[in-house]
Amino acid sequence: AMSKKYNKECEIHVFDPADWTRKDDIKNRNIHYHPWGLVSTYDLKSKSVVWPKGRGGGFKTFQESLEILGHKDRTIDIFK
Repeated sequence: AMSKKYNKECEIHVFDPADWTRKDDIKNRNIHYHPWGLVSTYDLKSKSVVWPKGRGGGFKTFQESLEILGHKDRTIDIFK
């Protein structure tokens, strides 16, 4: 819905340990898939259980994700 409403001007990132990458989503809808889930910075010892498709994808903190994507000093308008 966001990609339609903003005509690809909205950069969308999806985080999930399972790889949901779909051909042409970056080009056509500006959607970027990342094969990791988000984990809390204050509880790194917890082991999240994910369904079979996501096993092995791993987890990163929000801060780690920002650094990996080069978004550390960028404004995030919507986070869901």
